[in-house]
Amino acid sequence: MEGGSTKIYTTDKIFRLSDSQPLGAMVFGDNDIDGVPFGIVIKAYRDSLGDRRFDTVGECAEDFLGFLTEGCPVNGVRMVTEEHVRAETTRMTCRVWKNLAESAMSEWDARRSEGAQACVSPDSLMAAGIQRALNDLRDRTGGNLPTANLGDVAGAVAGCRSLLEREEPAISFGMHESGFVKLVAAMMGTPGSTDDYTGLVFAGYGDKEHYPSIREYRVAGLFRSGLNHMYKGEIGIDAEVQSWIGSFAQSDVIRSYLYGINEGLQMRICDTMRRMLDDATPAIVDSTDAEYMRENVERRNQILIDSFVSSLEMYEEERFLDPVRRSIMFLSKDELAVLAESLINFTSLRRRVSDEYETVGGPVDIAIISKHEGFVWVKRKQYFNYELNHRYAEQQWRWANGGV
Repeated sequence: MEGGSTKIYTTDKIFRLSDSQPLGAMVFGDNDIDGVPFGIVIKAYRDSLGDRRFDTVGECAEDFLGFLTEGCPVNGVRMVTEEHVRAETTRMTCRVWKNLAESAMSEWDARRSEGAQACVSPDSLMAAGIQRALNDLRDRTGGNLPTANLGDVAGAVAGCRSLLEREEPAISFGMHESGFVKLVAAMMGTPGSTDDYTGLVFAGYGDKEHYPSIREYRVAGLFRSGLNHMYKGEIGIDAEVQSWIGSFAQSDVIRSYLYGINEGLQMRICDTMRRMLDDATPAIVDSTDAEYMRENVERRNQILIDSFVSSLEMYEEERFLDPVRRSIMFLSKDELAVLAESLINFTSLRRRVSDEYETVGGPVDIAIISKHEGFVWVKRKQYFNYELNHRYAEQQWRWANGGV
């Protein structure tokens, strides 16, 4: 690969969620649940709804999560089978072990290069890493680690022990088995405990909603303990929030446009200011020979940094974000579609002309959801030529007209 480029896989990420209501869904991140593509799952859910309707977007979202929890049943047969659950358990077991082992080996190499004592071994660092992760999960769960998946994880370990040890020969798996099994089982039952997830965004209008709303979740998989998912928040248009614009997944370039500054650059500026003040404190104390002033100076430094960050964020909103929010209140639907596509293209271009991985690219799907027109495709990629498939077009027309 030249310049850090990588392959882009084109997948469907936007879906009509209901045939009878203006509701849609979008996915980002991992595009499957236990190996079953979300595109298939969402279409099956849409078919299962029939004429069912929901009062709010949130009500529909919760119903969809219930569909996932039940294994996505279609005509009484689960799409996510027990075999899928076992396979996902094995994949997660291998993934967690690999991450822990790589972290332990990296720390061991760093300590060796610094001349650390020989008594520090990869095994001891691995044990410490597992214990830290367990302690973190105990804090999240109030001290009680979920145990529903212990048997499944133990079975996965037994099935792939040789593979795990072959990947990291410097670390013996056996001595860490008990703690590792507890850790993975607890992660499966703790929402937000893993970075491997699918983002789910639901948008549109329920029957009792005059204005649109958006609700976001993150789903990490279906296990014996149930669906590992986390609610991330909801935005609803109302008298106070009259317009909103946001991004999901890879949002760095879009954020730069909306706020006028790259988030990484802003953090670097703030960190540099903090270091400058921290470095200045000893010089001030030494020059005045007043050690008693150190605590007051450090406290004052923190106040200055907080004030600087607050002032910067306020300027970003007033100068960049608020004008965009005010403008989109009055944009036509076709102009909103152009804005959305342009923001995606900005990100794609940025990835292409830098040494970053090219993880954003075309073609771009665009859909608009309105209260009365419903879910409407503005631009959509198709794997077939629409003009050559008249029967498909006729079928879509019949569905759109109530099966006439």
